[in-house]
Amino acid sequence: MPNGFIGYQGEKIYLIDVSGITDSREFFRTLDAAAVDIRSCPLNSVRTLVLTSNARFDSQVVEKFKLFAKGNTPYVEKSAIVGLSGIQGVVLNAVRVFTKRKFEVFKDLEEAKKYLVSD
Repeated sequence: MPNGFIGYQGEKIYLIDVSGITDSREFFRTLDAAAVDIRSCPLNSVRTLVLTSNARFDSQVVEKFKLFAKGNTPYVEKSAIVGLSGIQGVVLNAVRVFTKRKFEVFKDLEEAKKYLVSD
């Protein structure tokens, strides 16, 4: 699924789908494209949904994701992540510490969407 805004219950959510990505160059392209979109929005206005099932991260991708999340911080209102595996949870903790942001983790896509549109 490509990056971009999706509608849910009359609200907009920015979807970042890195599911199944194992090549760091493809990961970088996906995050770079998402950064352009997110950073063109008003401050504190974007709700992000990241799909990570079967993605594989190397150390370069982890660093890229940390910088991506940090750079998006002023624009993001809420973030949800779906599909984390065990090692990805460790990566998420590193990103949380680096960015000082809150990321809610869900096993279910529908629950993540509900969280993002809730007040």
